[in-house]
Amino acid sequence: MRSSIAWLVLAASLVGAPLASSQSFSRQRHPSDAEQRLYPAGTRVLIISVAHYARRDVWPDLSTDRDAKRIHDLFIGRGLRESDIGVIRLGPLRGTAMKPVLLADIDTFARSLPAEDPGTGIRRGLRLIVYFAGHGYSRHSASGHARGYLMLPDAPDPGVASDYELGNVALEQSEFLRKIASLDASDTLVLLDACFSGLGLEQLEREADAPERLSPSDPQRIFQVITAGQADKTVPDDNLFSGLVAAGLDGAADIDSDGWITGTELGEYLRMSMTQQSIMAGRTRQTPMFETYTGPEIEYTVRGETRFASPQRLSAQAIARVIGASSQPVSAFRDCDACPYLRIVPAPPNPAGESPYLAVGIHDVTIDEYQGCFQAGGCEHWPRTASESPGDRPVTDVSRDDARQYTRWLSCITGKSYRLPTDAEWEYLAAPEVRLLRAASTPHVARANCRGCGSPWDGREPAPAEAFRPGTYGLFDLLGNVWQWVDCDTVRSGVPCGSPAHVRGGAFSTRYAVVESLPTGTLSPITRDNNIGFRVARELQSAKPEPVDCALAMHSR
Repeated sequence: MRSSIAWLVLAASLVGAPLASSQSFSRQRHPSDAEQRLYPAGTRVLIISVAHYARRDVWPDLSTDRDAKRIHDLFIGRGLRESDIGVIRLGPLRGTAMKPVLLADIDTFARSLPAEDPGTGIRRGLRLIVYFAGHGYSRHSASGHARGYLMLPDAPDPGVASDYELGNVALEQSEFLRKIASLDASDTLVLLDACFSGLGLEQLEREADAPERLSPSDPQRIFQVITAGQADKTVPDDNLFSGLVAAGLDGAADIDSDGWITGTELGEYLRMSMTQQSIMAGRTRQTPMFETYTGPEIEYTVRGETRFASPQRLSAQAIARVIGASSQPVSAFRDCDACPYLRIVPAPPNPAGESPYLAVGIHDVTIDEYQGCFQAGGCEHWPRTASESPGDRPVTDVSRDDARQYTRWLSCITGKSYRLPTDAEWEYLAAPEVRLLRAASTPHVARANCRGCGSPWDGREPAPAEAFRPGTYGLFDLLGNVWQWVDCDTVRSGVPCGSPAHVRGGAFSTRYAVVESLPTGTLSPITRDNNIGFRVARELQSAKPEPVDCALAMHSR
């Protein structure tokens, strides 16, 4: 737990629970196409992690370094430079007061930011994202008001520390927010991953009335805060918040599928996802809070949103170039009437600078989809299971070589670069689904088809495509249903894939305990089995498709 206080009141049930009053982000206009950048110039990130404490008997060590690395890698993988990211990792130093150290480190970070505009005092064009992970603490004053603190490495035992001592050593959450606001960015998004982190919002004085609407010439200053939990709740040290932040900014928080992730959407996504997952896991409900703050203590305006382009928005122009589609954002697309539907998803961060996105089939290739290749002469093998099952089931009884024939046929008829997903790509996309699978155990709705997953098809047969809810990135059946052939990283590394070959994810006949471990199977590339299928991937860049005999592929049987 990100607090050592064990006597907190347990959360109420999700059903019928009111939203916290601080959840007040507002939707605003969307930027023009000219503003379409994932992280535009002027974006800076500050990550603060406190993992180790001097009083370990009071403040147990945390896995916040993992959270910090996840947030760091997210932004690096999406195009920011190391110089755009400040990382502060605090640990106990004998005889050193850590509160002044942290404040000084923030001042050092501030000196690396663009200069303030002399007329307004605002760093125009600067978008600042600040992430803090560490222990939090709450104490009630004599008047009954609670105060929230961010506990630093030299934090005392609050059971014996006076209010004066606690205030000198710990950092009040409201003080931290005021410090970040003093950096004077045009847009600021603060993510607090600590117990009782909602108290920082409650302690700031509010405006009696909303400020007047700004004119276009007025400087805009947006200050938005998202907390990992409510004001009176602890936050488990399970890396859930940072994982969902990363997934949200990678596209999962694009709730209305318009291609933009606003601060409001990220807050809504985190509130819904964390609340649901914490309850399904059978522990204290964890409900994030979010707010666009306006008030006398932080003189920011109410208008506007922090904005991030989602993968769907970024891909819109690429899709228009390669398939001639509208430049409007799309949740899924296909290159031809016989082609599988694809969705733009994040690729694993790659230091070589390749595109951080690719298109992947939203589900395993179905029998109907595979039949188009067979009838056109592009696929030589007709699976025995295809004659026994409905066309909306995943095609099985196909080898890796059969799957490659199918992707070469797609490359030929579309002129695009189709292939199998690589092992690394598959694992990157499937990893977030493990937590959802574990949370969806009986009596909750099943999220996969495996032996013990709780679905009607468990241990019997493949389920139809899209029988379960999609995962974090809008893909179906990454885990369970049928094993999926994957390739080595031929496209990016240039190293050909040989023998043996690999399948990932498990199948309807695989035990639940195996499926949740992101399993790998090693087989001959010519193996065929009734529980092995595949899904396709496609490069978004204009890579040349693999050589294929198009005369054969276009030949009708």
